[in-house]
Amino acid sequence: MKRGAKITAFVDKITFPGIFFAWMFVIFIFGLLYYLVGLSSPTIQSVSHELNLLDYVYFSFITATTIGYGDIIPVGLGKVLVALEGIISLLIYGIVISKLVYFKQEVILEEIYNISFEERLNRLRSTLYLFRADLSKRIGRTEMKVISNVEIRDLPTTINSFNNTLADIVRLTTHGNRYNEFVRKLDDIHLELLLNSVVLSANKLVDLLKALQYYKYYKDFWKNQNAMNALSNVRHSLGKIIEIYKDHPDEKARSKIQDILEAKKNIEQYILGR
Repeated sequence: MKRGAKITAFVDKITFPGIFFAWMFVIFIFGLLYYLVGLSSPTIQSVSHELNLLDYVYFSFITATTIGYGDIIPVGLGKVLVALEGIISLLIYGIVISKLVYFKQEVILEEIYNISFEERLNRLRSTLYLFRADLSKRIGRTEMKVISNVEIRDLPTTINSFNNTLADIVRLTTHGNRYNEFVRKLDDIHLELLLNSVVLSANKLVDLLKALQYYKYYKDFWKNQNAMNALSNVRHSLGKIIEIYKDHPDEKARSKIQDILEAKKNIEQYILGR
């Protein structure tokens, strides 16, 4: 790790209470230094009264805060100590300012990410809705026996789009991947809505397979090797979602997972019985 990165990591770990206590420690230490060094040669002086230990700490405080009333002034080696304390105090102020800026940036980034996260969830649900609408049209054409061979051959592409959406859901909600700092835990309401969309879409796919089988289009569908691969991918992605949320504390979410599991089993039956 580069030195700059180490310094940044160190500053990030410092808390505001930690900075405050460090600053107070610096003030006290320099007040003590002014006093101890002043025992052999004067470091500060006042024209109005004789100095005591409290005056030395007071002078350290007004030096660290850059107030400088002028009632007590540095002399001799005290000037060197004043310069050193001033530099350290400025560094502490710099850390405070950087922490404030960093905190504000974090708040802004969090708000931006929350908006982006909501948009991604809505986009996923919209994609699943369009997938169901497309399958409904194909089911209707199958039942009316007007579906064409071209449409049947194109079904794997449609099913693969469903699998891609499922994969996006897994990536969006999985904790522990290399992008986990950008992954937010779904609240129960959004999770229930998203899982419900998955359930409806998986069941709509099962309805399509039933229609293809009932109206004797099933063998034509399976002539395309991509169809089996597409359904196998969907089954795999549904299994990942089940694995992620099978032990979720929310009862409604677990209920939706059971529905997804049932749809997955139905898809597996069609794969095995092709």
